[in-house]
Amino acid sequence: MAERTRFRPFTGDSERKIAIHNPPLELVLVQIRWPEHGRFMRDFRSLALDFGDQLNDFPLFNEVTETGVQITPEGVTSIPGETAYQWRSTDDVWGIHLTKRFISLFCVRHEAYEFAELQKHLGVVTELLSSQLQVRTIERTGIRYVNRIADEQLIPRLGDVFIPAVLGYNQLDGFAGDIELHSSFNQAVYQAEEVTLHVRSGLLAPGETPDPAIPQVTGKTWVLDLDAFVEQRLPYDPSATGEYVGRLADVVYDFFKLVLKEGTEDQLDGAS
Repeated sequence: MAERTRFRPFTGDSERKIAIHNPPLELVLVQIRWPEHGRFMRDFRSLALDFGDQLNDFPLFNEVTETGVQITPEGVTSIPGETAYQWRSTDDVWGIHLTKRFISLFCVRHEAYEFAELQKHLGVVTELLSSQLQVRTIERTGIRYVNRIADEQLIPRLGDVFIPAVLGYNQLDGFAGDIELHSSFNQAVYQAEEVTLHVRSGLLAPGETPDPAIPQVTGKTWVLDLDAFVEQRLPYDPSATGEYVGRLADVVYDFFKLVLKEGTEDQLDGAS
């Protein structure tokens, strides 16, 4: 099979490659969302458990019922929310989160992350959505990469590694007095053909985290959060969906390549 053409909308450069053995990735998440399917209105729990029986790499299971809030003239009351079904790998690195409306496949920080590892698990999930849950239509597909740098020696030198556009107020200096930047966050939304890329970057104060799934740390951190997605109602096809996740990952990769100064990859190896 011929290698697919990589999508490089920001740089147009297919030659330069970024290789970081231990990248500062705290979270990689793929999410596929669909409109409500009629068959899920009956016994979705049985469908979900049958789905989980096929997840050989995810033996750990948890069932969670979220709590909602209802506001009435009498006051605020708690109401039962949606039930989510969760499976995890034995090392708690990989996880799957399933509800009636979406599925998320994610991994937390671990050394030597490779996209091929994500593709392997995604191939299983996309096939099971068709064979076990019989999903027929999807309306959103997305992939998110959260990079976090906690190296206290690297944070003051971020301008040596990344271009100024993603550093924001972190690049402002020359103050008359002794001033310390406590926190700062920037946002941008790009459209690359049919793909939307939501970019968030900035400095977080100690104890702050960019996502509840990412543990807090005691010092300051700098975050580059890249979320690429397409919102379009389409007939569901497992193979096509898997390939499309690759296209979304291309967009994220190309933006990262755009903002990372050439030859600085080694400074990010293990910097989280």
